[in-house]
Amino acid sequence: DDFALVCAPQVVPAVCDEIVERFDASVRQLYDEADWERGFIEVVNRRGELCTYGPLTVSLGVATSVHRTFESAAEAAAVATEMKQLAKLVPASAWRIDKRTS
Repeated sequence: DDFALVCAPQVVPAVCDEIVERFDASVRQLYDEADWERGFIEVVNRRGELCTYGPLTVSLGVATSVHRTFESAAEAAAVATEMKQLAKLVPASAWRIDKRTS
């Protein structure tokens, strides 16, 4: 469920906004109308406990070479992962970009 996309830095905001917009526009199709209207689904987990989950969201983390360079793809991936974790703090689909210089 993690993917990488490489694009020019100047198109990052437009690309991320488009991904979030398209995801949010299509995610409703995955739910029964009653579940969507209620705002959550109820699922019994492996331990037999009833759990509730809100609608799916997408969280994007962006590492860019605009403000700094990366020594490796692994370093860039680590920064993107860190940004994704920040995006996950938002209770909706979101994206966050790293703007640090070092």
